[in-house]
Amino acid sequence: MVFSFDKSTMDPYKGQLAPTVIALLFTVSSATAFIGLNELELPPQLANGGHYQFLTNIALLLSTIYSFVNILYHQTSINGIKPLKIHMSAICLSLNVVVSLVYWSLKLFIPHLIMAEKDGGIPLLLDIQIHMIPLLTVAIDYFCFMERWNVPFLRAYAIVASLTTLYWFWLEYLITDGASYPYPFLNVEKNLRIIIFIIVSFIAFSAFVVGKLLHPQFIPELKEAEKHVKND
Repeated sequence: MVFSFDKSTMDPYKGQLAPTVIALLFTVSSATAFIGLNELELPPQLANGGHYQFLTNIALLLSTIYSFVNILYHQTSINGIKPLKIHMSAICLSLNVVVSLVYWSLKLFIPHLIMAEKDGGIPLLLDIQIHMIPLLTVAIDYFCFMERWNVPFLRAYAIVASLTTLYWFWLEYLITDGASYPYPFLNVEKNLRIIIFIIVSFIAFSAFVVGKLLHPQFIPELKEAEKHVKND
């Protein structure tokens, strides 16, 4: 059921069918991906950490949750859900840029840094479902069916830094003596691993900044701001 809203104050995209359909299709894709992941046996050195030591799987889970939030946003009038949708969109897009950019660049050019040969491979369909479809889905939703994020840059940086720190301690909790980190490029001494985390957080924040700049609303907003400056 789609509720009616005051057009002068509402999100012009709210209630459209397309973003709901996209979200539903993604939930189907992610559901089959989760089944595939559960059937995928981890190598001994990664088994204790489980499937959610991988940033990829965390991003898939968050993107799935975002899809449910998206459906609720478009098809109900629940108070307070819009800020949640906006922040989750920004988080999921930035996170999936990191996942896709790091994974595909390393897999194509330096594969031993993303997956050890002894770990075996990932079926192609599952590979696409977890390393490509989440980014495409969230990007299409944002650039085609959302207003430009109104999240301040400082808040976005704080969120990125917080999530990066949480993932660091999550891995420290999961990785026991003798076990490997989920990605071979993290199996380095601690100081270098810290630098890698800082670089990854920079990529995530850069994805947020670029997302705001590339949104179709940016140029009209910029022109409007310039007009106000000239009038003043």
